[in-house]
Amino acid sequence: MFDPLSSRHALERLDVEAELWTALERDELIVYYQPILDLRTERIVGFEALARWQHPGRGLVLPVDFIALAEESDLIIALGRTVLEKACRQAQAWRKHWPDENLVMSVNLSPRQFADPELATGIAEVLRLTGLEPCALELEITESSAMDRSEVSLGILQQLRALGVRIVLDDFGTGYSSLAYLRHLPLDTIKIDRSFVTDLDVQDPNVGIVRAVVSLAHGLGVSVVAEGIETEEQARRLRELGCDMGQGYTWAHPADAIRTGKFVAERLAARKQLAAPDAATPAPRRATRAPARSATRGPARSMRASRTGAPG
Repeated sequence: MFDPLSSRHALERLDVEAELWTALERDELIVYYQPILDLRTERIVGFEALARWQHPGRGLVLPVDFIALAEESDLIIALGRTVLEKACRQAQAWRKHWPDENLVMSVNLSPRQFADPELATGIAEVLRLTGLEPCALELEITESSAMDRSEVSLGILQQLRALGVRIVLDDFGTGYSSLAYLRHLPLDTIKIDRSFVTDLDVQDPNVGIVRAVVSLAHGLGVSVVAEGIETEEQARRLRELGCDMGQGYTWAHPADAIRTGKFVAERLAARKQLAAPDAATPAPRRATRAPARSATRGPARSMRASRTGAPG
């Protein structure tokens, strides 16, 4: 039976998909950045790159309104490549401007991107074109991407690690990670989902979960980032629980490169002023992993609708 409502929705989706292809051609896809901070020192250690669509008629369109549609076709591959290249170019510019800060750029990989057989080749090409050091790029993958195909996923991760980039397991705790399998993954960082951070206080049952995740990660030689930190109290509790890094509205909302660069400059100027009477101290580096173990005992940190949508 013909359903005019379904037909209309299908046509609307086709229209949006066509508009997205045009947006790529017209360079309407832009990147916003949210700073990631060392929770102990509150120094900026990097950024998460987040896609936005500067639509000529509708203004700034958030990923929740277009990433899921792009994920259903090869459009996400082209879109992901565009965001990756722009983010890497910006990271290289910031690293040149602030060479002592060792800033890192984190870019999300959607499940379809992760399954692309040309993924590693494409990332290597972007690094070559932008001049960004591989160690300055983090690739965020979801639990489902890492776990769905097990050995296949492990092979893809090993290809990416061979490039020298860092791997982040995103939204940890929302999927179905096998702890036994987790130790085989070549990870650098685990990112705690925002659902465990909301209303975090001494009485909150999530305290025990966060403590366990941090303990697990550190036992594997992996650092931990918490996202969605919206209050100083949440940041304090996470610091007490041993979480290494964090991001969220308590420090900064996602913003374009100009506003983000201004935020970094202001933070660095304030830090310099506070440290003026003392000897300068080197900028913190992210925790490094131990040398890779064998495939049977793998070493111990993704563009999709939820992650590219609303961080912090």
